[in-house]
Amino acid sequence: MTFAGRCWNHPQPLNRITVTDVLHALEEQTDGLFRVDDFRPVPCPHPTCSSCTYALVKGDQVIPIPRLLNVDEYIDYAANRSLPDLSPELQSVFNTLWSMAAVAGSDKTTRALNGLVCDSGADLPARPRLSAERFFVVQVHGFMDEYNFDIKRLMKCCVHELLPDGRTVPFCAYNNLGYRQQVKLEMLSQQPSSKFISG
Repeated sequence: MTFAGRCWNHPQPLNRITVTDVLHALEEQTDGLFRVDDFRPVPCPHPTCSSCTYALVKGDQVIPIPRLLNVDEYIDYAANRSLPDLSPELQSVFNTLWSMAAVAGSDKTTRALNGLVCDSGADLPARPRLSAERFFVVQVHGFMDEYNFDIKRLMKCCVHELLPDGRTVPFCAYNNLGYRQQVKLEMLSQQPSSKFISG
């Protein structure tokens, strides 16, 4: 939960739901279909910003990928660094999936999931490739507001807004430090005024 000024009620900063709270609620509300330990922090931003998991749909089953593959053996390799003992193919897979730029259902994400699942030895359908409809992602992202603003989180942000002058600023800075209002004023001042001609 983030208090972004869109709620008419008075914000209650000590009464908020966090990323961890959401993960625990998912486990409880899905009767363990998803568990807290199925989720991993996305390496690009600060670990408290975003967690996600992928799941395979097999018949009437939903199987989180971390139950098919020991994701922890590989997830550190996706943290914006390359290591000589990791194959380029596997590094590419993890950089694709555990990234803030991942798009569920895209061809690139589907190819990466196929690579992971097919190499896991899991009992899969006979089709050699699985379609995007067989996978989905659950991602939980906690945006900052004025009550939980954290410079360390901001410094690791990898979700940015592009300003009219070409600069980029972290998304939470854009929403909390006046950039949004500044851009709005600049855009309004650049709009031509309409003139009505009566006749």
